[in-house]
Amino acid sequence: MELLEKNGVERTYPVLLLLGNSCLELKKLDKAAVYFEQVRKCEDTPENNRTLGAICFSLGDKEKAKT
Repeated sequence: MELLEKNGVERTYPVLLLLGNSCLELKKLDKAAVYFEQVRKCEDTPENNRTLGAICFSLGDKEKAKT
C-alpha cells in the first residue's frame, strides 16, 4: 500500500481498486471509503456500489449506504 500511495503513482482504476481492497483487509474503513468513491468515478459498477454501501453502513452512515 505504501508504494501505491506515493505521489508519483498514477491513480488508475486497478490501482484504486487495489488500494481500496487493501484498506478493507486492514480494516481501515475510512480510507477504503475514500478509495471506493474514487473507484466509482472511474467505473460505476453494481459491485463497486455494493462495496461502498457496505463500508458506509459499517461506518454508521446509513443514508449514504442506501444511496
